[in-house]
Amino acid sequence: FLEKTPYSISPKLDKHSCLIIDGPICWHYSAKHLFNMVSTNTIVSFLGVLFIFIMIMWILFSKIKEDKLEDMKRKMALQVLSHEFRTPVASLLLMVDKIGKRMDALDEQTQEDFLRMSSEVYRLQRLTEKSKHYLQSQRGKKLVSLNFEQVDYLEDIVEDVLTALENTYNVHLKRHFTHLDKQFSLDVYWFQIVLKNLVENALVHGKGQVYVNISVSFDNLHLAVSDEGEVKRSLKDLTTEFSKGNKSSGSGLGLSIIHKVIKDWGGKLELQKKPTRFTVKLPNIYKSEDSNGKDSLN
Repeated sequence: FLEKTPYSISPKLDKHSCLIIDGPICWHYSAKHLFNMVSTNTIVSFLGVLFIFIMIMWILFSKIKEDKLEDMKRKMALQVLSHEFRTPVASLLLMVDKIGKRMDALDEQTQEDFLRMSSEVYRLQRLTEKSKHYLQSQRGKKLVSLNFEQVDYLEDIVEDVLTALENTYNVHLKRHFTHLDKQFSLDVYWFQIVLKNLVENALVHGKGQVYVNISVSFDNLHLAVSDEGEVKRSLKDLTTEFSKGNKSSGSGLGLSIIHKVIKDWGGKLELQKKPTRFTVKLPNIYKSEDSNGKDSLN
């Protein structure tokens, strides 16, 4: 009756090989019966599942590798174009400036043509700058290198950006500022990039009047840029690299850049779709001396 069980008996000779000793009888246990319980179909099914799993992992790995290679190609092309465009763009800007000084000598039609050409040259300059900022944001452990400094009067920094955009697009931006005379620690360069990109995005893709609202408290800076239009896509989609609107002739990098900046700043970017409103919250990063005499960020 023991033939169909994993147990067997024998005379007690070596107690160390016995599972149980019952008087002169030694009981043994064998795992060979487990192999008999596994049928051929079970083995085939297991190998089939294993093969499917390996194939799925291989396809996923190939897709990730392909996407990474494509992303590297895009960045390389962008780096080359951004580098090569700097010299001709600088030359074009010098020529535009020289011709602009003799605008009065041109007839009305030529002046209109020159203004359109100037607008395109400055747009090319902005695209080149956006590409440069994007490439800079890809270096180092952090996406963006931020250098904070204490600013006593933020309104001058804001007005430099808004006035330049008003002159470029020949529009009037409605603004509302609260407590911009308070001290605030920020990276002036990247803050102006964030402000410029958000306002320019509203001017190019939005509708109606563009509004800029900025308020400062001890802990945070709140920036809101809105217009009278409506956006259909999600914030995640809009801040994806090389994501462009249907009417866009840009690089699709503007919102991606500022999203990286805000994230590394420790801030937050939110979107209201109708009417379109981008809201940025930036913390007040200030430096203090710790007990070891080293600068630390609080």
